[in-house]
Amino acid sequence: MDTRQAKSLLRLFILLLFSISSCGSPGPTPESVSATPSPPPTASPSPPPPTPTPVPATPRPQCLDAGGEILSSEFDSPYLPHYFLYLPPCYEEDAPRRYPALYLIHGQIYTDDQWIRLGIPELADRLIASGEIPPLIIIFPYDKVSWQEPDKDGFGSALAEALVPYIDSHYRTRPEKAFRAIGGISRGGGWALHDLITYEETFGIFGGHSPAIFYTDNRTIESWAESFPLGETLPIYLDIGNADTLRPSAEKFETLLTQNDIPHEWHLYLGDHSERYWQAHVEEYLRWYGEALR
Repeated sequence: MDTRQAKSLLRLFILLLFSISSCGSPGPTPESVSATPSPPPTASPSPPPPTPTPVPATPRPQCLDAGGEILSSEFDSPYLPHYFLYLPPCYEEDAPRRYPALYLIHGQIYTDDQWIRLGIPELADRLIASGEIPPLIIIFPYDKVSWQEPDKDGFGSALAEALVPYIDSHYRTRPEKAFRAIGGISRGGGWALHDLITYEETFGIFGGHSPAIFYTDNRTIESWAESFPLGETLPIYLDIGNADTLRPSAEKFETLLTQNDIPHEWHLYLGDHSERYWQAHVEEYLRWYGEALR
């Protein structure tokens, strides 16, 4: 064997050793970690809202549907010999309850049934039953003399000094003046104004509907308005028809109230001095009194 062949065999041997060493056992294969996805959060169901306990409806009292009652009574006064009285629905059944009082005076040449003929009892029944006005006692006094000024006709004093205490002692009225209203038609409106300013501690609400203001009261009314306490609340309602012959005196009184900053409600409507005019507005009157007496 020559030298060249020996070298070739040596290279072949070295190459064979190198191949054997590189084909040994493989190293450890790292574990593959498979990530298990977390289950999506399950929302806990909210408890159902509590079922409201039904509130039983208050049954409507049968007496409310029956309406109020009209009473007729004599009175021991030559100036005020008679009156009608309206008791509201459920008056007898609701014994502890006390009620505001409304005194409504008729006009000249009429009698104490005028407001009743104009429909006040039926209106009161309906508006009380629907809750639009509070239950109230309504008194309709009779001015027998009917033609004289207050210095000769004792109706005003008989009403304030005798009838009001009698009504308060025999019926369940609220005796505070804030719950005692007085109003009237024509001459009755004049009487209502007269008693309002003469008996300031008796009446706290006034309504004059086409009022015939007494001539002898003019100076007293001016003095009353000028000394009216600033900020005092006294609900006042005035209305008259644009063709009423008494319009100038009513407007003069309204101006006096405005000049002395006395709050009041004033309405000049189409109409004259007649029952047709008052009939057209009687429900508005009663609604106003009812709101003022709440």
